[in-house]
This record gives sequence, structure tokens and C-alpha cells, in this order.
Amino acid sequence: MPEEILVIELAEQPIELCKLLKAANLVGGGGEAKMVISEGYVLVNGEVEYQKRKKIYDQDVVEFNEEQILVE
Repeated sequence: MPEEILVIELAEQPIELCKLLKAANLVGGGGEAKMVISEGYVLVNGEVEYQKRKKIYDQDVVEFNEEQILVE
């Protein structure tokens, strides 16, 4: 279970899931982001998410590789 939550503040919402993973430096690039999402390694609000372009909004929690991101 992740111990710390990384809070990402966005000027504009929503943001696509693959772009959020890149912005948070959790992946090396867009291709890697799309791959880990399609393989089921990313959770949005506690559920596995397979949509690469899933819209992420305020207060959504994204989990990947034992890291949590809270969008504000």
C-alpha cells in the first residue's frame, strides 16, 4: 500500500490518464504510459483502468507502481 500521495495541481482539467503518468514522471514516455495502462497496471479510484485516454478529474486518485497521485 502506498504511504505517500503525490498531489498534482492542474491548471486545466480533465487530463488524459497517459498524459498524467508522463507529467508525474512515473513513466519514461507516452509509449510506456500506454503500455502499462493497456496491460492493467494502473488503477483509477481503486479500479483497474484500461482506457489510455481516460479523462482524469479533480479528486481522482491514480495508482501505479506503488505510487499514488491525487489530482487537484
